[in-house]
Amino acid sequence: MSIKSLLNNQLRNTRRVAWVQGIALLALVLAACGSNPLPLPIPPTPTAVATATLTSPVATHVGSPTSTPIPYLAAPVIPIPPARDLVSLAQRFRPDVQAGLAQFPVIGASDVGKVERFWLVDLAGPRIDQVNATLRLVTPHAAWYVGEHDAFTMADLEAA
Repeated sequence: MSIKSLLNNQLRNTRRVAWVQGIALLALVLAACGSNPLPLPIPPTPTAVATATLTSPVATHVGSPTSTPIPYLAAPVIPIPPARDLVSLAQRFRPDVQAGLAQFPVIGASDVGKVERFWLVDLAGPRIDQVNATLRLVTPHAAWYVGEHDAFTMADLEAA
């Protein structure tokens, strides 16, 4: 047997192994994608408790176990965004035209105490909610809003 035929056999075996590894990896990925990553919550089930008193020789039984329903959050109400003006977008973002910088509202120290409404997303919930927040501090690089019911000290806010 020549060296060339040995190398060809080795190359064929290597290709077979690569195909088998690729198919195994694909099967593993498909199996991982098909499983539910979050298990369904299991509601706690109360158990019946038997109690006895020293004066009575008969044990009393407290009701049958009942399960409590788990509350589910309703879908959040998110406002519908305004319609897109595609012609205006095309004119502003042509390759030969400078789009310019984003224009942000100018907030100054005179605006402290102003109340704004913010959307909040609670990822642990998950839920979406709105909250009123008051502008408490303006620095050269940030405007610090604090929620209506949030506790804070001005010293901590200035240190942040």
